[in-house]
Amino acid sequence: MRNAFTFGVETKSSLFEGDLRAAEAAQIECGREHFKAISVNDNSAAYGVATSVGDLMDIADRAE
Repeated sequence: MRNAFTFGVETKSSLFEGDLRAAEAAQIECGREHFKAISVNDNSAAYGVATSVGDLMDIADRAE
C-alpha cells in the first residue's frame, strides 16, 4: 500500500518566534493547536516547522 500525505505551507519572515510579528506568531500557535486537536485515534496528523523540503520529509517520516 502506498502512503500519502497532505501538507499546507505558509511562509514566515523568520523561524525564530522573537523575530515574528504578533500575527505571524499567533498563526503558528493556531496551527499547532489545530493539528493537536485533529490528531486523535488513528489520525496521525502532525504539525512541523520546516525550512527545506528535506525538513518537510523528516516531519512526514516521523508522522508515519
